[in-house]
Amino acid sequence: MFAKVLEELVPKENRLRVIEECFREAWARRNGTIIDDRARLQSQLATLQQRKSRTFALVQDGAITTDEFRPMHEELKAEIVKVEAALAGIDADYQVLDCDTALGYLEYRMYNQDLSWDQSDAEGKRRLAKQIFPSGITYS
Repeated sequence: MFAKVLEELVPKENRLRVIEECFREAWARRNGTIIDDRARLQSQLATLQQRKSRTFALVQDGAITTDEFRPMHEELKAEIVKVEAALAGIDADYQVLDCDTALGYLEYRMYNQDLSWDQSDAEGKRRLAKQIFPSGITYS
């Protein structure tokens, strides 16, 4: 019986187009931010590495002493580690999945909720019902 309710929840074609448009907009916004952040951090890292190379060159040329070099080098190393950690965090969070694949999966899930219900054990059915109806279902 619940599988029948799930079948009725499948969006009609005009609703599906609205869902797709919203999904694509959210996808572009989220991934655009990630891509921008990654580019900014990569540029910052390249700048820090250039500064580190120039600092080494200053020591080699005798323009600064090793005592002057050490604090500059330690500060640059710390900044580089911080930027590399931020980049690693972005790379770990960023999943390589294109929008069309994700949208296809979403559509599959929307059109096959009844199959998921029929094939799930009791715990799976509870999770699915909670996802679809977070406040529960009331009837009289």
